[in-house]
Amino acid sequence: MKGPTPQTKQLSNFQKRLLTAIIGIPLILFGIFWFDGVVIKYILFLVMLALIFENNSLFIEHRSSILNIAMACTAGFIYFVLSDDAKLLDSNSFIFFGAILVLIALPTILFWAYWFQRDSLSEVEKEVAGLSKSLSISLLVGTTLVIIGTVVSLGLLFDSYGAFTVLAVLLIAWVTDTGAYGTGKMVGKRSMAKTISPNKTMEGLYGGYIAGFVVAILIGLFWFMPKFGWTLFGVVCMSLITPILAIGGDLIESAYKRVLNADDSSSLLPGHGGFLDRLDSTIYVAPSLLAWSTWYAGN
Repeated sequence: MKGPTPQTKQLSNFQKRLLTAIIGIPLILFGIFWFDGVVIKYILFLVMLALIFENNSLFIEHRSSILNIAMACTAGFIYFVLSDDAKLLDSNSFIFFGAILVLIALPTILFWAYWFQRDSLSEVEKEVAGLSKSLSISLLVGTTLVIIGTVVSLGLLFDSYGAFTVLAVLLIAWVTDTGAYGTGKMVGKRSMAKTISPNKTMEGLYGGYIAGFVVAILIGLFWFMPKFGWTLFGVVCMSLITPILAIGGDLIESAYKRVLNADDSSSLLPGHGGFLDRLDSTIYVAPSLLAWSTWYAGN
């Protein structure tokens, strides 16, 4: 007679996050520092497609192949037009960067204006059920433009300021996010945004900000100052602002998921969710660091 079948021990969420990071970080470093600009452009294009498909799935309950194809073709056309850094950075850089920031700001403002009219999550969920098609489409298009702007910014940073500058964006964003997660898990008590993400705490916010600030300062002192001639004042300003932008990007994506009743954008990255969950902290950091770097390059 056979005994009971032993149950397979499941990995905890933290173990999944750690395992994914152990595998993913070397792959990211290899890709950034090994491939040239042309290959990176197409890798970023594939990442953009993954982000767009995940974003579509948040807004559309049933997967739509037609929608995915239409959005992918449109986004691809915009991406490859905007990725011509030689034209953009030489002539109309500030118009271009301003446009990216506006495209990021518009859906954000629209969403928050809607969100803060409600007193509780239950009220928000009730209202979402009655959202007009035009508003849903506006949010979908707006978030898609944000994705395009973020990925284009990463590509332009790589072409114009080197692989380490792209890594700097990822480090600032991810260290801020990891610092917030770790601090919140260890000592978090006071809720920061209960209706958006019950697990986020004020202690996590402070821990994430301090961690992001320290990393940004180090990157500024040892990379931007000697390599691109940044002043100490510029480094300090960048270091004070970018962790806030990283936290803001994470909060915005959490709010979208909450109001759309989704836990993660996908399950492609165990313990982390999807590409959208992992890159949400970069949506403000990438274009702002691109604009800051270009301003220094022109002065």
